[in-house]
Formats: sequence, C-alpha cells, structure tokens
Amino acid sequence: MYSFHLTTRILINQNKIDMGLFNFLLRGNTSLDPAKTKKGIPWISDANWKDLELLQTLDNRFKNFNAELVENEKLWRDW
Repeated sequence: MYSFHLTTRILINQNKIDMGLFNFLLRGNTSLDPAKTKKGIPWISDANWKDLELLQTLDNRFKNFNAELVENEKLWRDW
C-alpha cells in the first residue's frame, strides 16, 4: 500500500495522472442520485451501472461503454 501511495503521489506531482479517473478508481460514483439510464443488463448491480454511467463521462475512451456492454452482454458475462 505504501508503494502505491508513494508512486501515485509522484505521478500526481508530475501531472501524469488524470485526477478524475484516479478518484473514480478509488471511490466509484459517490453521487446520491439514481442512475440516469435504465440498467440494460440484469446481472450488473444498480451501483455498478451507476459507476459505469459516470465512467462514460470521465474519458472519451469509455463514452460508449454501456451501449457496447449491452450489445456484447454474452461475451462480458462469459468473461
């Protein structure tokens, strides 16, 4: 744990860590608001669906993640 903390502090000071993504990694979606979209997969918890909604807004690489997850549900479930 100490190594993780030390490394992340160094990278934060060098502006090499996106703080929005880093906070998401540590905390997930802490909003008290319900999910904005209907959960498209029954085996994902409501909290995880809400986390995925937030993740889509933090980085363009994840902007279509929920739609792709629903499209490829069987592959994700099998994985």
